[in-house]
Amino acid sequence: MFRNFLQIVFIPFRLIFQLVRWIRFRFFSGDHYFLEIPSEFSNYRKSFLMKLLSSKEEEVFFTDFLLELKLLSQVPNLKKVSILIQQPEYGFGETLNIAEGLQILKERGIVLEGFALTGGLKSLFLLGVCNKRFSSESSEFFPVLPSAESFSSGTQVKNGESRQKLFRADLINLLEKHFKEISFHLKRERI
Repeated sequence: MFRNFLQIVFIPFRLIFQLVRWIRFRFFSGDHYFLEIPSEFSNYRKSFLMKLLSSKEEEVFFTDFLLELKLLSQVPNLKKVSILIQQPEYGFGETLNIAEGLQILKERGIVLEGFALTGGLKSLFLLGVCNKRFSSESSEFFPVLPSAESFSSGTQVKNGESRQKLFRADLINLLEKHFKEISFHLKRERI
């Protein structure tokens, strides 16, 4: 009850904070913006007064970051966004939401330039949304595919309640199957 009361009392402060952010992007004078996609997001949202009292070097709340992407799409003279992608520690759902926000920017005609130094499949996915992609010569990417293991128990499979298709994604197994189906006869020729 007391928490709900405090949230209602602090609504004007939150609206002022969002208004300042909107004004900052609305009257943005340049045509180039630097955006850093953090490696982690905060699990909790701080009120406006707590943001003023605490240090500025803390993690961003995920919905605030998505709101910033949405507000960037409303900047009238924005031509290019340079994106620094750090190695994501969050899930594929958050990565997909960020990619959809970047896709909205791209559909508005804004050029996206992505830079990543290291990462995995999520970093490569976010780089794939960008128009131009950059990395260093010493960059290392480890694209590990999500596991194809099932989350259901074996009794469900035996009873036929859920059917699964397991797949093998590596090229060697596909080539092995192909060579087993087709027989090759090599003719020896003497030179």
